[in-house]
Amino acid sequence: MERRPRIHIVGAGIAGAASAWHLARRGALVHLWEAADAPDAHSSGRNAAILRTAIPHSPLHQLAAESVAFYRNPSSGFCPTPLVQAHGLVLAAAAGKEADAQQAWLQDSSCAPPSRKLSAQELQTLLPYAASNDLQGWLFAEEGTLDVHALHQAFLHGALAAGAELHLRQAVTALHQQGQRVNGLIIADGTSHQADAVVLATGGWGDALLRPLGIQRPMVPRRRHLFVTTPTALVSPSAPVLWILGEQEFYCRPESGGLLLSACDSEVVLAEEGEQLQAIQKDAAIEAALERLPGLADCGLAHGWAGMRTFRENADFLLGPEPQLPGLHWAAALGGHGMSTAYAVGRTVADGIMHELGEPKLVDVPGFAGA
Repeated sequence: MERRPRIHIVGAGIAGAASAWHLARRGALVHLWEAADAPDAHSSGRNAAILRTAIPHSPLHQLAAESVAFYRNPSSGFCPTPLVQAHGLVLAAAAGKEADAQQAWLQDSSCAPPSRKLSAQELQTLLPYAASNDLQGWLFAEEGTLDVHALHQAFLHGALAAGAELHLRQAVTALHQQGQRVNGLIIADGTSHQADAVVLATGGWGDALLRPLGIQRPMVPRRRHLFVTTPTALVSPSAPVLWILGEQEFYCRPESGGLLLSACDSEVVLAEEGEQLQAIQKDAAIEAALERLPGLADCGLAHGWAGMRTFRENADFLLGPEPQLPGLHWAAALGGHGMSTAYAVGRTVADGIMHELGEPKLVDVPGFAGA
C-alpha cells in the first residue's frame, strides 16, 4: 500500500477547512490545528456573508468564480441545504468619475460576471429605503448571500469523514525544519509532529511563525464593524444586497428582519485587536445609515460586532508554496474574500502540495471520488 502524505494545517477557519477537505479527499492524512476553542471563532464567524464575485482584480475574481460554481452545484453529500441565496447584488457608485471607473472593470469579463445596468427608477424600486438619486447601479441577479456557517461546517465534516483530524485549543508555536525544508511543527506543550508539508491558514497571525526563521511576509490586519438594525417591515427578506463602492464605501443586506450594514471602516490593527468593538464606529455607522438609508431613519441598531480582514501589501492573496522554505504552503491574506473563494483556495493549496511532493500515488479514500 502506498504511504499517504501527512499534512499539517495551522488554522481551522474557512481557508484551512477548505484546504483540509481537498487534501483529505485526495488521500492525504490531514491534521488541522486550531488555537481557539472553535474553528469559526475569528474571521470565519465574523463576516457579512455576502456573495460577491465581481472583484477589480482578475486573479481573485477567477478564484471566486470557480468557488461559486461549486457552491451552486456541490459534490453529492457535501451539504444538505443550499449554500447560495441568490437575492441579487447591486454594486453602485457615485454618478460621475466613480461610476465610470466602476463600469470599466465591471465590463471586463476577467473581473466580473455579466451584470445589468439599472435605471434610476429600477434602483429606487429595488431599494426603496435607500437614497439612490446620486448613484449608478449594476445588478448581479445570481449573487446575494452565502450560508457561511453551513459552508464552513461542510468543508470540516467532509474532511473529517475522509480521515482528517481536528485539534482544538492547540496552539502551534514553531515550525520544525530539517535542513532547509519544513518537515513538521511544534505545539504549545512542546511536542513536535512530523509532516510532509505544513499549511499556514492563520489569518492575521500568518507571519508570526516565519519571523524566527528570518523570513518576512508582511500582512496587514484591518478591523471592520458590522451592525444589525432593529426589525422593520420596510425591508423585504428577499431584497438584494446593496454595496456602494468608492470613497464612501457602504453596504447593507437583509438580516433578522432588519438590515445588516457596515460603513466599511478599515483600521489597521494588531491581529489580537481585530475583534474589539469600538463605540466610535457605532456612531459612524449610524451617520452613514442616516445618509444612505433615509427610509429607515426610525430604526435603531440592535447589535454589532467587529471582524478582521487580512491583506498583503498588494491585492494578491498569500496562496501556495512559500518560495524560501520548501514544505511550507500558504492560505492567508484573503482580504475579506475568504468565503467567496474558499473552494478554489483549498484546491490551489492541494495542487501546490501534490506537485511539490511529486504527485505521489495516493490511496483511495472510501466513499470519496477524486477532488
